[in-house]
Formats: sequence, structure tokens, C-alpha cells
Amino acid sequence: MKKTLTILSILLAVCFQNSLYALVRTSAQSGFYSVGSTWVGGVAPGPGDDIVIASGHTVTLDVNAVVIDITIQSGAILDNGTYNVVGYSVNPGIIPLYANDGTHNGPGKFILTSQGRTQLSGTGTTNCNIEMLSYGLEILSTCNLTINGDLQQGIGSESPTILEASQGGGGNLIINGNIITIPSRGGSILNNTGTINVNGNISLGGTASGSGSVLENHATFNISGDFHLGPWSSYVENFGNMNVGGDLSGEYDTYFVQEANSSVKFGGSVFALDDGYLFASESPLLGSSVPNTIEYNGVSAQNIAFPADMAYSNLVISNINAVATLAIAIDVLGDLNIKPGSALTVDASGSLSVAGVFTIESDATG
Repeated sequence: MKKTLTILSILLAVCFQNSLYALVRTSAQSGFYSVGSTWVGGVAPGPGDDIVIASGHTVTLDVNAVVIDITIQSGAILDNGTYNVVGYSVNPGIIPLYANDGTHNGPGKFILTSQGRTQLSGTGTTNCNIEMLSYGLEILSTCNLTINGDLQQGIGSESPTILEASQGGGGNLIINGNIITIPSRGGSILNNTGTINVNGNISLGGTASGSGSVLENHATFNISGDFHLGPWSSYVENFGNMNVGGDLSGEYDTYFVQEANSSVKFGGSVFALDDGYLFASESPLLGSSVPNTIEYNGVSAQNIAFPADMAYSNLVISNINAVATLAIAIDVLGDLNIKPGSALTVDASGSLSVAGVFTIESDATG
């Protein structure tokens, strides 16, 4: 173990020196990463260099690659094989850039060890898991990437940023996988500008020292699967548009907060075990959140959740070939709309009061 730590320390020291004077190594032809003839100038990249995989070339790792900036041009392939690409910079003034307009294949991982965020750009496809030992990923306005793999945490400091989209406007990211945090680390997701689609599950844990995770959304954030919030006051604050296709669950002191002019669609259960609190009309952070819209659009039976603030602003029922059930007393401060083919049932223990317009569209039942 001591020998391993010593070797790692030497490697990181070399990376620190190189991060101050990083060289750009561009592929000259297809070949193995460590072979000099693969690269312009006949010299393979050293630890802390920047690499460019030129169009038409396939560079295959035969060692772990420790780099800062990665550029994969259109028509180029970076093939990890069983090795890992390690993105590294200990210089706070250097922000690593991952610009992929081609293809990056696994099964080896892309491991982030930088002391700051790694910026994402390009229109390519990344077919490997991304492991975050420190900070996570920043989505630039030039990002339109697809990641076919998981975003997962490794061992590191508490409450790191996992995903951030705040520079400029726009930016798109598709993750065909899961976002997984270590329960003792937690983390945050901040989406000010991007469109983020997670075709999988998200689990945001609490930290060992007793703080929760945070997802703050001002743009568009879609989750096809389940969304779990860990303990210690983990919460979602939604200012934009969200879609949770699976179940929303928590750990008893977790919160989902709708802010004014936001919308969210729930395809599964919402804190079904009373393991969290839905704030639908009165934000505990900013006060009144009217108007906003909550929509239940599941494909199997759903129970309408009872909000912690006692009322919905606007409520939409658009479940397909399934029944949404009210088993409690619920007030709707604005409008209630039951979409075609959908059904809302108020059972004997429930009641419904609508202050605005109550609309039952064609083929709907309520």
C-alpha cells in the first residue's frame, strides 16, 4: 500500500509540473497510444499533455492515459479498451476541456481527478462510464453530447458538483445511463441553461457530515427512470421544466419544491412512503410559487400526492389507460385539466376543491 501511494504521489507531481507547460499531441495516424509513430513529431503524450485525435484516426489505449484537454475530431475514435483515460489538472487556473465530435469507446473509464470542473463540448458519442473523484462536468453552450454510460462517484471530498450548465445559453446532454452518488459524499446538480436528458435513474445521497444533495433546475431536466433523494435535507428546487418518468422517493427529510412558472411531470409515485415533502404552491425557500403546473402522466395507476403546503397551483391528469386516485382532501388553487383518455377518481376518503377552471377533455373521466 505504501509503495502504491508513493508511485501515485510521483505521478501526480509529474502531472502538476506538466499542467503548467502542457504540450498538445495530435495523432498522425491510427495506432496505439504509447507508440511515438502514432503522433505528430514521433513522441507519445506524457502525463498532463493535451491530446487531439485527428479526423479519420483511431487511437487505442495500451496504457492508462493521464491528460488535461481531450479533443476527438469528427470521424475520429479514441478507444480505451480496458484502460482508463484520466483527466487531471491540479492547477486551479487550468480547466480541462473534453471536446468530442467523434467517438470515445470503453469499456475503460473516463476518470475525472481535476481539482475543478471538466468542460464538455462537441456533438460526439461517449461509450464509457465517467467516474468523478473530485468535481464533475460543466455543460458548455457548444455541448450536444451523448454519453452511453453512467456518471458515478469515486472516493473524494463531500458535496462536489456533479453536473453544471451555467455558461452562456443552451447546451444539451443525453445520458443513456444512471447518475450515482456515494451516500457519504452527496453532490449538487445545477442546470441554469441546458437541456439534460437522463435515460436511467438518479440517486443523490446525503453526506457523512450531515448535509444533503441539491438539484436546482432553471431550464429542462428529464429523468426517464427513478429519482431518489438521500437524507439530511436533500432537495430539488425547480424553476424550469422537469419530467420524472419513474418513482420519486426520499429519506424522510427530503423535499421537491416547485417555484413560480415551473412545471413538472410525474410518471410514477411521489414520496409514496411519506419519505419526503412535495411543495406545490408555497415554496419554503421563496414564498408563493403560484402559478406552476404539476402533471401526473403515468401509464399505470397513480395516487395524487398530498402536498406539504396543502394545495396544488395547477394540476393536470394525463395518465394513459390508467386511473389517478385522490384518497385525501386536496385543493387546487388554479386550474384542473383531465386530458383525453385519462381518468381521475376521488375515493370515499378524499375530496377535491378547484378554485379555477375544471376541464374534462374528450374521452376523459373525472
